[in-house]
Amino acid sequence: MLAEKKNVRGMFARIAPFYDALNHILSFSIDRLWRKRTVRRILEAVETPRCVLDVCAGTGDLTLLFSERLRDSGALVVGLDFTHPMLEIARRKTARKKYKTQPIWLEGDALCLPFADSMFDVSTMAFGLRNLTDPQTGLREMARVTHPGGVVAVLEFHLPRHGVLRWGYYFYLHGILPVLGNVVSGSKAYRYLSRSIAEFASPEGVSEWMREAGLREVQRENIFGRAVVLHWGRVL
Repeated sequence: MLAEKKNVRGMFARIAPFYDALNHILSFSIDRLWRKRTVRRILEAVETPRCVLDVCAGTGDLTLLFSERLRDSGALVVGLDFTHPMLEIARRKTARKKYKTQPIWLEGDALCLPFADSMFDVSTMAFGLRNLTDPQTGLREMARVTHPGGVVAVLEFHLPRHGVLRWGYYFYLHGILPVLGNVVSGSKAYRYLSRSIAEFASPEGVSEWMREAGLREVQRENIFGRAVVLHWGRVL
């Protein structure tokens, strides 16, 4: 498991310089809308969070959206990732734009979060759960650091269940995504990312993991068919 974790960290370190550009190209820039919708939904569930944690923050897009939306509230917004080059890009983004609510960037492990119990009102993760060596431990950790009444939310890719959409998406994952990713980044990492989506748990499976992590009122919303799903639950 340690070797696998190092491999994933190394892979994301290699593609960090191309990560944002490729995400926007490969999703036709609608990944920005997915994140904005996630923030909107979370802030409907927890109106004025004082402390927000974004786990597997990567280059910081979701973290910075929370900072922007909470700019006048004085909220603490923390972005955590285990890949140093990704966080360096996130820090450069922060420096380019003056946020009233400046996020704090931390290098750390999603499977052993360096925070006390019940510290955050909201804990989020975008497109990171399937890359964890133990997704269920990751969810338990997010629930642990979120106080009672708070929300844990995960935005994630899934393979659609039926018909033309499933086969079209499968072709995209295995025929287009790895080839274009390799051309732009010179890395075969996107072959792994394609496989990680195809082999990941179903939306129903993630909902069950969230319940097993102690979350209640577990819900999910299809953001882009069943290909992109927002999962959330409340800590009781």
